[in-house]
Amino acid sequence: MILAIDTSTPITSVAVADGDEVLAAASHDDARGHAEVIGGLVERVLAQAGVVRTEMVACGVGPGPYTGLRVGISFARALALAWGVPVHGVCSLDAVAFAIHSENKAGGHFAVALDARRREVFWAKYDAAGDRELGPLVQRPADIDPAVRALLWCGRARASASSLWFHGAGALFTSTNSCSSTKFGSVAEVAARRGSSHPCAS
Repeated sequence: MILAIDTSTPITSVAVADGDEVLAAASHDDARGHAEVIGGLVERVLAQAGVVRTEMVACGVGPGPYTGLRVGISFARALALAWGVPVHGVCSLDAVAFAIHSENKAGGHFAVALDARRREVFWAKYDAAGDRELGPLVQRPADIDPAVRALLWCGRARASASSLWFHGAGALFTSTNSCSSTKFGSVAEVAARRGSSHPCAS
């Protein structure tokens, strides 16, 4: 059983999973509220799952804003230390890609992007199996290779900024190619499902 935490976006997401089954999940959308809500969200999902601890903690390790990442990673490491269990890091872009692939959203090579602010995006390219081929990188959309820009792109962007970022940038976040229906508010669910097989921090 895994507790997963992700604070790499404005959304604080937590989940408890047992194998492929998500037992409980919760999220809160507030870019400045990670520290205030993470403890309560973890307490809630543990109670909903009917457990007091898990055998592992998985944590989204970005890319993302430092302040949010620091909250989630510090909380995950402290909790794992208190419980005496391992903590595993999961690239947050990989978690989104896993969700897209598992829900058959892509069907071929695709890319995932998250808001890096300053008119830039964190992004990575994935093959048809959902495995990362390139990245993570941080760039302005116009500076990304045109061949990569022409792929299906999925990600979470502020509506007020997406048209500015991706103006003239091929298929990036167009109305026909957006995978906005993916559960970006529950990225932790995906981290929980693959954390046991993708350790990158301990």
